[in-house]
Amino acid sequence: MNAPADISNLHPEVARAYRRAASYVSPRGARVVLAEPLGEPIYFCVNNRNDRIHKNHLRGQFYEQDVLGELAEHMPDGGTFVDIGANIGNHTLYMAKHGGAGRVIPMEPNPAAIALLMSVVRLNRIEDQVELSALGYGLGEADAGGFAIRDIKGNLGWARLEDSGGDIEVRKGDTLLADEACVDLIKIDVEGMEIAALSGLQRTIERDQPEIFVEVDHGNREAFDALMDAHSYRCALEFPKSRMNQNFLMEPA
Repeated sequence: MNAPADISNLHPEVARAYRRAASYVSPRGARVVLAEPLGEPIYFCVNNRNDRIHKNHLRGQFYEQDVLGELAEHMPDGGTFVDIGANIGNHTLYMAKHGGAGRVIPMEPNPAAIALLMSVVRLNRIEDQVELSALGYGLGEADAGGFAIRDIKGNLGWARLEDSGGDIEVRKGDTLLADEACVDLIKIDVEGMEIAALSGLQRTIERDQPEIFVEVDHGNREAFDALMDAHSYRCALEFPKSRMNQNFLMEPA
């Protein structure tokens, strides 16, 4: 991976990846999958056949490809897509290659996922579209440190960020996006921390009025509705419920 001239603005975990660039073409223990899910060759990078996202990539498919297609319809051509809870880059890759985004900003605090995501960016040659300065941080309602990743059943997609004395830092989305000219579409999938993430995006939402695709735990629904009402947002698309949560695409009223 070609390192930028100045990596001082990158999270230390991401900066280390650039310094060890060759190892991120294919991280140790990972498998690179060449596929053509939409008629164009793309590369996935996986290391856990039991993980729900990895399973799809091993089959040569994007995870939740039907949902991704819906998001693409709401993405202005050449606009900016923010991928909060980017995991191993499923949405980042799709929106850069097939979703019409000119700029993608992934946000993901889990080092295990970051390694695979950076491999996906490099292998698919989308470095010029992907802004990495927000990668490595969790999203919250305030800038803080001392968080840790709680791994659940070895599934990266279910890992949760906890305030338990770890070395992961959390930032407000407003802090990380302060210098962005305009944010067009935000995706949030943070395993129950969506209210904290949204609370830290107040200024960005007010400034840019982006559409917001968000996974909401059922227990957070009342707080979520109140936040959206406060910004005069309405539901554009409501996706089927799962046992734990439901996805919504929200837009300014």
